[in-house]
Amino acid sequence: MGVGFWGRLFGTKEVINGIGGYIDDATFSPQEKARHALDYIKATSGYNLARRIIAIMWIAVSLLLIITTAVLIVLELPTADKMISFLVDFMLVPTGMVLTFYYGSGIAKRIKGK
Repeated sequence: MGVGFWGRLFGTKEVINGIGGYIDDATFSPQEKARHALDYIKATSGYNLARRIIAIMWIAVSLLLIITTAVLIVLELPTADKMISFLVDFMLVPTGMVLTFYYGSGIAKRIKGK
């Protein structure tokens, strides 16, 4: 099932050579990866404000849900269990990720600078 099969299937052996060229183009050296990362950071630097606003909005919604859940617990309402389940199942991981990625780097830089 080598080149002979594919050559007969597509009618030419150049198909295999062409696929090999695409695979070679899809792999990057560490220098190319680093250059791409720097280019990406430059290209998306204008979106930093939008990212911060989205992060602040997400944290605000999370805090509102946490406060609402606390009030439900204090009032001993039966929906408190559902709110706790919702927070744990759907909000815990995304909120942790937002806190880590958007705010963790600033904290780490301050700690490293000391």
